[in-house]
Amino acid sequence: MEGLTIQNPAGLVIPACLKGGGLILPFRGKHPLIGKRVFLAPQSSVIGEVALGDDVSIWFGVVIRGDIACIEVGRGSNIQDNTVLHVGDEDPCLVGEDVVVGHGAVLHGCRIQDRCTIGMGAVVLNGALIEEEAVVGAGALIPPRMVVPPRALALGQPARIVRELSAEELEQYAVFAPKYVRVAEAYRQSDVFPDM
Repeated sequence: MEGLTIQNPAGLVIPACLKGGGLILPFRGKHPLIGKRVFLAPQSSVIGEVALGDDVSIWFGVVIRGDIACIEVGRGSNIQDNTVLHVGDEDPCLVGEDVVVGHGAVLHGCRIQDRCTIGMGAVVLNGALIEEEAVVGAGALIPPRMVVPPRALALGQPARIVRELSAEELEQYAVFAPKYVRVAEAYRQSDVFPDM
C-alpha cells in the first residue's frame, strides 16, 4: 500500500494560505494536515485526523470527518462534490494517489489504492479494499471486507466483479486525475474566491 501514508507531515502547509474556503476544524486535539496546492471548495468540511497530500482537490459539499480514526487522501486525488469520507472504530479511510472519487460517493472505513476510479453515488463500506487501477461503477455498493482486485470493474448492489479492464480503458481512466489537478489549479488562481 505504498503511497497511502503521508510520511512527513512536517512538510505540509497550514490552510491559511489556501484559496477556496473549506471549513477546517480540529477535533480532540487532532488538526487536519493540508499539503501544497490543495483546493478546498466552499462548503467543504475537513475535520480532525485528516491528511491531504499535495495537489488534492476537495470539491463543493464534501465532508471528510476524521473523528474516530484517520483519513488520508494521497497526492493528486480528487474528492468530488457532495462525497462523504468517514471511518469506523477499527477502520481508517485511506485513499491513494491519483484517485478519482465521483460526485455523491460514500467511502466509509475503506482503502482505495492508487489510480482507482470510484463512480458517482458508489458506496464503499468498512474494511473493503479497492486495489490499484480498479473501477467501482456508478451507484455500486461494495460491502464490508470485499476486495476488488487490480484493474477490475465492479458493478451492482451488492457489487460483483464483472471483468478486467482493457489497456485502452485504463488509458481513458488515467486522464481524469490529472485533469482535476488542472481544474483545481484554475479555481485556485481565479478571482472567484477571496484570499484567505
